[in-house]
Amino acid sequence: NKEGGEWDQYALIFDQHHKTDGDLLRQIFYDPAMLQLIGNTSGKVVLDAGSGNGYFTQKLATQADQVIGIDASPNMVSISQARNQHPNVQYLQANLLESVPLANGVVDLIVSNLVLQYLPSLDRAASEFARVIGESGKVAVGIEHPMVNVIYRTQELLGTRRDNDFEHAVDYFDNVPTTRRTLQGQARVTVFNRTLTDYMLPFFQNGFSLTQILEPEITKSVAQLHPTYQRIQHGAR
Repeated sequence: NKEGGEWDQYALIFDQHHKTDGDLLRQIFYDPAMLQLIGNTSGKVVLDAGSGNGYFTQKLATQADQVIGIDASPNMVSISQARNQHPNVQYLQANLLESVPLANGVVDLIVSNLVLQYLPSLDRAASEFARVIGESGKVAVGIEHPMVNVIYRTQELLGTRRDNDFEHAVDYFDNVPTTRRTLQGQARVTVFNRTLTDYMLPFFQNGFSLTQILEPEITKSVAQLHPTYQRIQHGAR
């Protein structure tokens, strides 16, 4: 489905993996960091930009006044609507490469959890976030750290690489797309490799400032729970 992007064809598989709590990787690593960055959402209007099957939107809805989840995939939106358990949640189809279907300044918090690495450009998303965010609003973004690809690249060069997550690992400064296998190998999607500067610059250019950054470490307890991180720990540090 070209309209819904690459993820539209994998919506059912995505939902099977993430269900109502996210997969194990998100539960033990990504989501706790995101929730720490987000903080208290009581009384706030929240935009979940790239909401997938809606599981994280539902978590936000337990505290926030209102949550709007948007996703480019019509299949994801349909699944989200069917799973919705909260009257303060609304799901809409919208592409972050185009326009966010909200009025100016109506949102207190924008959350985008593991989404931006799949966008070929961040310019439109950053400008739309700046438009819909209210005064003193906050944006919390979670990405897969680009150094993960560097670890894969190092293992590839050393001949010690054990996974096939990326069809071709790239260097940190290679601003290029690469194909990734995800959802336990059941999906092939394009990831756009960026440096941290490339991630942040479009937001700075739209008036945002960086107030906090969090880089959770792959601890032994995390690695023991997930085979992907067991492989990464074996790489050069």
